[in-house]
Amino acid sequence: MLPASELHGTRYLPSLDGLTFEGVDEGTSLTPGQRVSFKRSKLDFKILLPESDEKAKYELFDRLNSGGEAPSAQEVRNCQLIMMNRDFFLWLEELRKDQNFTACALISSRAADEQYDLELVCRFLSLISSTLQELKEMESVDLFLTEKMLSLASEASFDKASWGKVFRDTFSLLAESLESESFRRYDASKEKFLGGFSVSAFEAITIGVATNLQAWQRLDESPRSTSVRDRVESMWSEEFFRSQARGGVRGTTRIPVTIPAAKDFFRP
Repeated sequence: MLPASELHGTRYLPSLDGLTFEGVDEGTSLTPGQRVSFKRSKLDFKILLPESDEKAKYELFDRLNSGGEAPSAQEVRNCQLIMMNRDFFLWLEELRKDQNFTACALISSRAADEQYDLELVCRFLSLISSTLQELKEMESVDLFLTEKMLSLASEASFDKASWGKVFRDTFSLLAESLESESFRRYDASKEKFLGGFSVSAFEAITIGVATNLQAWQRLDESPRSTSVRDRVESMWSEEFFRSQARGGVRGTTRIPVTIPAAKDFFRP
């Protein structure tokens, strides 16, 4: 007969160290009550087959994580994307590390820990590749981002090289013109950018610039960077943006208004 297995003490239960399930001497094994509790406990198994539906995998992941510290929406989205198309997810990770993007976004360390920078990459790709009708039918921003990114990840014809170039060229232009001031609020009375990162500005500016990227690139570098900066500054005084970027306006209300307007506004 093999010797009884001994438990190891843990950080919160150091008294378990050296105990066996059953024993002769008192204090060397679990108590009768503890043994009964173990025998009556149930092990909960969740089985996912390779052919299981992707949505079922996502829902299970979401449910399992709801018992402890809830993951961010992007962390859940990451899991789903990895299960669907690992190469696509790794491509997103490459875009996330783009130096011009990180210089412009300038988000907090905590936000980065929660994958918010990767969410911004997803937000850019989702908005730039969506029709106005898709934006109008958005029920929730998080759900929209998840469904759009899963759709792009599943498209065999999705051109990562072309879209990656649009992403990098857009943030290269913004870094050249504004860098860390790209998505901060512009105060015309003080003639300077103030405050922290604005997701409303990120959406409008990036999609507006990216939509008109070729036209901006045809301009000479010096007047181009000045013109982009001037256009961003003036956007903060435009009604289409001011009316939607204020506090309390939901993303589902804001985005269908600001995105099409920004596409026109950022024409050189």
